[in-house]
Amino acid sequence: MKKEDGSQYEILLVDDSKLVHIMGKKLLTKLEIKVVATAKNGKEGVEKYKEYNPDLVMMDITMPVMDGLEASEKIMEYDMGAEIIMLSAMADDDIKEQANFIGIDYFLQKPLNEEKLKKALTELL
Repeated sequence: MKKEDGSQYEILLVDDSKLVHIMGKKLLTKLEIKVVATAKNGKEGVEKYKEYNPDLVMMDITMPVMDGLEASEKIMEYDMGAEIIMLSAMADDDIKEQANFIGIDYFLQKPLNEEKLKKALTELL
């Protein structure tokens, strides 16, 4: 997946799991998408978003320091056009409702699945 100008899309991957970082990078590289930065908690994710201004953020929900919902809200306050995919090991309707309220409509369940990830990226990018 490339931009119209032929350059790669850039993604920020925010998750406290090293395994998700490894698997996410592997899948995204296969889809020709660059992981421009990673963060291990929401606070770091917000800082990296402001530093790198990626095309998309893949954000875990449950993390130390600052959870994914709070981090997503701060990113959306900074940039209303931010594209965020929430990552979760469980599909909780209450969390989805909170995320929808913030402006996030896309969820992917962990472990990441290449087809579902590709579909989400195609719709959002």
